[in-house]
Amino acid sequence: MESLPNLPKLMGDPLLDGLFVSSEEVQTRAALSNRRVCDSVTKLSSFGLRTLVEGVRLLEPGVWPSLQEKLNEARTNMEDRADALSKAYRSIERDLMLIGCTGVEDRLQDDVPETLRALREAGIQIWVLTGDKEETAVNVSFLAGHFAPGLSIVHVTKQNDLLKCSTTLETQLRAIESTQLGNTKFHYGIVVDGQSLNFALQTTQKAKFLLLCHDADAVLCCRLTPMQKAEVVRLVKHSCSPGPITCAIGDGANDVSMILEADVGIGLYGKEGRQAARAADYVIGKFRFLKRALLFHGFNFYWRTANVVLYFFYKNLVFVMAQAYFGAFSRFATQTAFSSIYLLSYNVIMTSLPIIVYGILEMRFPEELLLNTPLLYRTVARNRLLSWKNFLIWNAFALWHSAILFFGCYFLANEGVSKPGGAVETLHGFGSMLFSLIFLVVTIKLLLIAHSINTLLLLTIIGTMLVTYAVFVCFSRVTIPVSDGRNLLGIWENLFCGSSAMINLFGHIFLLASALVPDIVYKVYMDSRSVLPVSSNDSSQRKGTRMKARHVRRPLLTHSPSDMI
Repeated sequence: MESLPNLPKLMGDPLLDGLFVSSEEVQTRAALSNRRVCDSVTKLSSFGLRTLVEGVRLLEPGVWPSLQEKLNEARTNMEDRADALSKAYRSIERDLMLIGCTGVEDRLQDDVPETLRALREAGIQIWVLTGDKEETAVNVSFLAGHFAPGLSIVHVTKQNDLLKCSTTLETQLRAIESTQLGNTKFHYGIVVDGQSLNFALQTTQKAKFLLLCHDADAVLCCRLTPMQKAEVVRLVKHSCSPGPITCAIGDGANDVSMILEADVGIGLYGKEGRQAARAADYVIGKFRFLKRALLFHGFNFYWRTANVVLYFFYKNLVFVMAQAYFGAFSRFATQTAFSSIYLLSYNVIMTSLPIIVYGILEMRFPEELLLNTPLLYRTVARNRLLSWKNFLIWNAFALWHSAILFFGCYFLANEGVSKPGGAVETLHGFGSMLFSLIFLVVTIKLLLIAHSINTLLLLTIIGTMLVTYAVFVCFSRVTIPVSDGRNLLGIWENLFCGSSAMINLFGHIFLLASALVPDIVYKVYMDSRSVLPVSSNDSSQRKGTRMKARHVRRPLLTHSPSDMI
């Protein structure tokens, strides 16, 4: 028996209430239901709820077996399984009729607005990348403080072709430029959806998009796929040379690609599983912990690492340049100024432990001050401690120290008080005196750069000095099994116990003072200039001009609104 073509073949359909009606009536009811559901979704999204839509599809009796067969074939496909599954799912999940929607309220975690405000004051530009609907994402952004109250919003959404997207970007740029009056900054936020982002990321549109986003107070990218999130992070990373340091934070599987793409990935243990935490470089339990992780630990780690690197260059340059001066005075003979045991022990034993302790325990500012004054983070932004200017200043001090110590020792050894019989200091006596002064200067220099002089650092420095000079005395009394070990016998007794002991002792003090006075003056001068940077709202921070996209050099923090929930 043939079934009537104008009757639905599924009993108990929620749209039909179990009644047989015409297919035209089904379509009419489906369209009406779709409109009602879409209106409800928009309304729920405007309240900041996360929405989920339910739909059904009416199938002819013989349709499902064929669809199921295609799905099973795709699941057993050994080649291009993902593509085959995608096609099978698309053939099933089409022509759906919407029958309802749900809205779930996800409350913000504690201190989310305060955390975002502190990071923004620290000079970190924040982009929110999410898959939520535009209405939900915008509402959550206002609640979380990502968008300030009253902030003008620039929409780059619903762009369905490249030309339209290009025109929109140019129009928005011209509108913003016309709004800028003198040095007065126009504050605005940007909202861009995934469809428009596909066109904005085209080669011809990247510069416009970056320029528009660079001067924005906040950027919100909604309706993004996981790959689009990673593409946005990649775009900012390569927006200039050198690029900004990017940090991505997420709590779900759809944030993994973004976390892996960023320079630093932070995962949160959340309701959506642990995929993000497993893929991240660091893991935290709450979004508010991000403030302490960046403003306190991030500041201190950079401060310690940068100064340790500069100090290693400095102490080795002092040591090497002293030998270079000696080479010039000895007509570049093969003889070195120092005994081989000094050459071996300088870096490995005598100057290594104090800087290691410094690199572990140094704190430029107390934790409470760093957390309550986010502007301090700007003092180390853009790799300022490892800039060429700072590197050359350290090298200048190294050259000064090596020069004043070498020529001071040269005068004491050759023009100073002679030993009985008219002889002056031997080569190894001169080398031992010079090595002793270099060791003292580079050690005291570490105390000058330390802002947190704790008990362990002091004990390490004092202990290193005591052990070093105890070893010197042993070298002077016991023959060391090295090629020039015998030449050190009696050296330290002649320097500090002989007829020239007082001259050598006061010579040590005078040379130490002469070498370190410029360091002390420079430290006092820099500490007197250590004032808090101006607020981020000050237009002078932007120097009254708009930077081109290729010159963007701002830290980027990307995350999903779900991380704050």
